[in-house]
Amino acid sequence: MKEYIDILSRSQLFMSMSRKETEAALERLSARVRKYRRGSRIVRRGDKISSLCVILSGNAVISRDDFWGNSSVISDLKPPMCFGLSYALATDRTADVDVTSETDVSVMYFDTDNLLDAAPNVMIRNLIVVIADKNVMLSSKIDHISQRRLRDKVLSYLSSQRDKTG
Repeated sequence: MKEYIDILSRSQLFMSMSRKETEAALERLSARVRKYRRGSRIVRRGDKISSLCVILSGNAVISRDDFWGNSSVISDLKPPMCFGLSYALATDRTADVDVTSETDVSVMYFDTDNLLDAAPNVMIRNLIVVIADKNVMLSSKIDHISQRRLRDKVLSYLSSQRDKTG
């Protein structure tokens, strides 16, 4: 597992953690690595998610298929991005998305059953920041798409971008 410390240190989840703290967290959270070939399903809709995942190498996509079989990409995953967090910590852990590898991918899994007890405080703080950032981003998306007309949706988005950049 030590060969992945440099990659993990760039992840939001392990930010501000020393190498020693990261190694200890990997052990306490029963970290394990699994490799997937290009085109493999990492998560299938309907799977029960019980682990927080970090992409170590390669690229993957989170997508959702509609009733007619049309697939919409929700997010592109690249190292060292996390995924599965919301499902792994929720009471209903059933995934309603697919995660598919676009290239050969290595994924590190962390058990979340004892996450709050076993993880160091800095990691818990980082986890809260990741969840909060995602919540803010999703709230912003809701603001944009809840506008009635397409013109208002575009203006809402452009206004928010202007506000971010100054």
